[in-house]
Order: sequence, then structure tokens, then C-alpha cells
Amino acid sequence: MSAGFEPIDNYEVAAFIAGGGTSQVLEVIEPGTHRHLAMKVINENHPDAKAHKAALKAEAAIAKQLDHPNVIHYEG
Repeated sequence: MSAGFEPIDNYEVAAFIAGGGTSQVLEVIEPGTHRHLAMKVINENHPDAKAHKAALKAEAAIAKQLDHPNVIHYEG
């Protein structure tokens, strides 16, 4: 494993991409396929973590509906 991160749901964390106060985006490697993906992770220690989880779920619901070559494809 690289980048000093523990695996997340069996995904190997390859690199830190970006972060803020409420979340961070990581480059992860999918088990089995070895595809490199981006994963957004909520900072559980943030005081508004519950509100941000709800916002992330809404963001995911919208992302599922998008289908365009210039937009990142939602995987799950």
C-alpha cells in the first residue's frame, strides 16, 4: 500500500488528490480489476459530518444521472 493510508472497503489508497475541511478525494485502486478511481471521503471528525453525508448522498444521486464524456462517471 502506498501513500501511508489504510485500505478503504478493500480499495488500496494510491494517493491523496485534494482535501478540505469536510472531505478529501483519494486515488484508489479497485480490487480485482486494478482500475484507478477517485473516492471522496467525508471527514468524520468535522462537526457537521452528518449534514455533509446527506449532501454527499445528494451529490451521488445527481452524478448517477449524468452521462457525458467530459463528466466523471459515477461508479458507486
